[in-house]
Amino acid sequence: MDAFDIVSAILTTISLLLSIFSILIHLQFRRLLKPPGELIFIQCIAQFFIDIHWYSSIFIWYYSYRQIGPKSSLCTFIGCIAVFFTSISMNYLLALCIEVTIKLHSRSYDNYAKRKVIYHLASVSFAMFLVIRGIVCDEYGGSTINTCSLIHGTTTSQIRQDSFYVEIGLMTILIIYIMVKIGKIYSRVTFNYFLVIISMSVLVILTNVLKEISESTSDPDLTYKFANILGSATGIATGVARAWNKNLLKMIYWKYFSWCRKKQKKFIHSADQPSEDSFINSNIYYLGDLFDSMTIKSLLQMLSVVSLRFKNPDPLSMNIENEKCFDEYEFDDKLFKQLIEEYQMPRIKESNYYTVYTPDLVLTEYKPKIFAKIRSINGVSDEKIFRSFFIPDNLDNIKSLHTAKGRSNAKVFFTADQEFVVKTITRKERKFFIRVVLKEYSERIEKNNSYLVRILGMYRLSSSGTDYIVMENIVKQHNTAVIFDIKGSTVNRNVEGDFDYTNPPYGLLLKDLNLKASGYKIRLPNDEKNNLIEGLFEDLQLLSKHEIIDYSLLVSFFKPNTEIKSRYTLTNYKQTYAFGIIDYMQSFTVAKASERCLKKIFHRGKQISVESPDFYKERLEEEIKILIP
Repeated sequence: MDAFDIVSAILTTISLLLSIFSILIHLQFRRLLKPPGELIFIQCIAQFFIDIHWYSSIFIWYYSYRQIGPKSSLCTFIGCIAVFFTSISMNYLLALCIEVTIKLHSRSYDNYAKRKVIYHLASVSFAMFLVIRGIVCDEYGGSTINTCSLIHGTTTSQIRQDSFYVEIGLMTILIIYIMVKIGKIYSRVTFNYFLVIISMSVLVILTNVLKEISESTSDPDLTYKFANILGSATGIATGVARAWNKNLLKMIYWKYFSWCRKKQKKFIHSADQPSEDSFINSNIYYLGDLFDSMTIKSLLQMLSVVSLRFKNPDPLSMNIENEKCFDEYEFDDKLFKQLIEEYQMPRIKESNYYTVYTPDLVLTEYKPKIFAKIRSINGVSDEKIFRSFFIPDNLDNIKSLHTAKGRSNAKVFFTADQEFVVKTITRKERKFFIRVVLKEYSERIEKNNSYLVRILGMYRLSSSGTDYIVMENIVKQHNTAVIFDIKGSTVNRNVEGDFDYTNPPYGLLLKDLNLKASGYKIRLPNDEKNNLIEGLFEDLQLLSKHEIIDYSLLVSFFKPNTEIKSRYTLTNYKQTYAFGIIDYMQSFTVAKASERCLKKIFHRGKQISVESPDFYKERLEEEIKILIP
């Protein structure tokens, strides 16, 4: 081994150690695995195997390759590993760019679980395609830079090379877009990850350039040695980019040095509990934290603009455009300054780069006249909404928002006085509800026996592209109630825990199987019972008529002697109950029908959530009859 090989071996060792360090840190600090952290974690594993491959290019070439030959089974095996993990690495880097871009367009509504499956299937499938095609076509052997890989010039090698160039092009476009869209305040978060992407891209390009040079040069061994050094150095660049994080290094230092225990506690407290007047920007060190912060910003904007909308400010400070189906509100910066002072949050606009107010902040209110009528009929004044939204305590609720997720990972926010709920919905749900359901829904809830939760407004924020609904809170004083979310299904309808229902877990949201285990029943006089069942059945009939599924009946059992009155509550002696139907915006589409067929295969003989509208209604009616004997 000459000096080039020794340098390559040293660099590869450093790169390998950094890859191991990155993997162990992700396993030790689970915060790093918050979406999309697991995409980065998988890329770290792929980089580990890429480093192993560079080792093989040094040692196997000298000690085995010349003896066993480039077409040996060992060389084919090493080539398969190299092709699979280099492809996986690039695929997951592209998935990371796509995920960040999607999040920028939908900051408060996250369907990451489904996208994650697509990322995994697409990445692994394409990598396996390259591996299997190379084996079937016998295209593994010695590459032009003396590594065990796909033979240069073969069809599979060309497919792999072209796919890398396409991925590099797409990532470059997405990186530029993301950096422009996010702004300077988050550059410290994104720069490290994008340095990894740039390093990998440079490696791919230079390696392919060296392959071309090696075919025409008189000294191909020199080209091979430079390729090894570049490959090893790139691994170091990506490893340092992942590891060089001031906050992460502090966490490691304080965790593993006992004499810093006191400082560790102080640090963790300050990291988990940001100050009230700077909570938006605090502790943004990982992409998962970045996503949470964008969600917080979007919801803070929502609280602010809804407060201004219902405060009835000076029309000269608020530009209103009236359309047939919606109104658009543009707010003057002075209104936000006034709101900040009244919130007693002078540093809410704490940075030149990151503010709640932005010039493109527009609130779109859909079907304003219909929802104004709904609010009027149900006794909800603009003043009441303003008072509920304009409470400084709401800011504390926003801080813990990431722990409160509803169906399909929609974000759910409860106002501090527990009067109203703000929930994110998809654009598809909003359009379906307005076009198909809204007219009959507004007529139905005019009747006193309807238990459909009252939706009081439907909005969209232009800055984040997020749709929201504002609705009444069915279960006020939720810490004094046992709450059940009932769908009539049994698959994934159990909250794990050793619950003592004689000493109920107040404030916890439970599900169908928990209700059956509790043995709880609704006990009401016959007249009230019949009116309740009749009202619920009429609501279900309306939902079934419009082919709506996946809704839930929310049932609450309050502590004895709890005094609470609303349109959703009934009291029998000292026992108070609450009832309400929620989440009724999902139609039975072709996609849902396909999901139903797949789940039927995997859950034979069990009650799944996705069913046809009529069957869904009838099943929930049977559950209601059992619950209210």
